[in-house]
Amino acid sequence: MLWNFSSTRNLASKDERSVQRTANVCIADDVLCFGVGDTYEEAVADHDRCMIALLECCRKKNLHLNKDKLQIKRKSTTYMGHELTENGVKADRRKISAIIDMPAPADRPALRRLLGMATY
Repeated sequence: MLWNFSSTRNLASKDERSVQRTANVCIADDVLCFGVGDTYEEAVADHDRCMIALLECCRKKNLHLNKDKLQIKRKSTTYMGHELTENGVKADRRKISAIIDMPAPADRPALRRLLGMATY
């Protein structure tokens, strides 16, 4: 539901999306479930289908999710250093602020920290 419909439409054909694609991204212990569609309503329906598939998979594998961390059907969210919105993807403003606010590097380790943050 977070995606600009035209930019994600090219990921797969409509038939491939409905059969093969599961719109769930897992990195470490974070899971992002999203929907894709030509309209907002199609994206919501796809999101719901993917959410049900995710929950069924978790149940089969006896995985427990933290309901206090659940955020459902959001139009924007921050995930793994990126701000995901219905208008597209951009860098998280907090990451940008952290880089801007870093002190100027005075030694090699400080320079490496700055380069690491800037190239995340």
